[in-house]
Amino acid sequence: MITFFGHELSIINLILLMIAAASIGANKGGVYGIALAAIPLFAGVLGVKAASGYVLLMYIASDTMAALRYRPKSPKLILQLLPVALIGLVLAAFVGRYLNEEGFKIMMGIMLIGLIILLLLPDRYKKVLQQHKFLGSIFGFVGGFTSMAGNIGGPVMSTYLLSQKIDKDLYLSTYSWFFFTINSIKVLVMVFYWHTITWRVVEFSIGLLPALILGFIIGAIIVKVMDQKKFYNLVTALTILSCLYLFCKMLFS
Repeated sequence: MITFFGHELSIINLILLMIAAASIGANKGGVYGIALAAIPLFAGVLGVKAASGYVLLMYIASDTMAALRYRPKSPKLILQLLPVALIGLVLAAFVGRYLNEEGFKIMMGIMLIGLIILLLLPDRYKKVLQQHKFLGSIFGFVGGFTSMAGNIGGPVMSTYLLSQKIDKDLYLSTYSWFFFTINSIKVLVMVFYWHTITWRVVEFSIGLLPALILGFIIGAIIVKVMDQKKFYNLVTALTILSCLYLFCKMLFS
């Protein structure tokens, strides 16, 4: 066991957390979907509900880098999604306040089942999302709820944005600024309402920043050298795999 920024950890657990932080950085660098693999790693070492605060601080750090790299290209699209996302966030904040560890795991498991079904739908059904723009409001709401409840809003927004067939740069900027805004608000909830972010959590998260920054750089390089078709295929595949991985970890832990 070693002491790492106030936490007693085994070498293996510290390595797992470093890998988790790097995957969050790569996710915000543009390889969306891979960050979901970080959530069970944090939860396995630190506990499911407590891990939400640590993961969120990692997201905020990487969100800031992503927002600086991918400037907003369509504020209108972001503003269409945010109001309903905030409603979902508030509802999840209220529900999550009164759930214990087991209840939190059950809620996340239910959300993951829904996400996996959604992601595995044939393309002909996903095209409905292009024809009915009002469904963007539904995805915004679910994105806000799942983001607050378990930091797993990424696959929801990825599914919706991929269905819109927008170009890679617009996808990256919309995704980055949507979650930069949502996660900034979530910090206030976790500090003052859930009390899952304390100064001890902040100190520990600072210690993981080098791994997160390295992951962000690697993710940005991967996106830069990849053409649009391969980019979308990679995002879709990683999103599906990470959802399945997280669900299995929740089911058998």
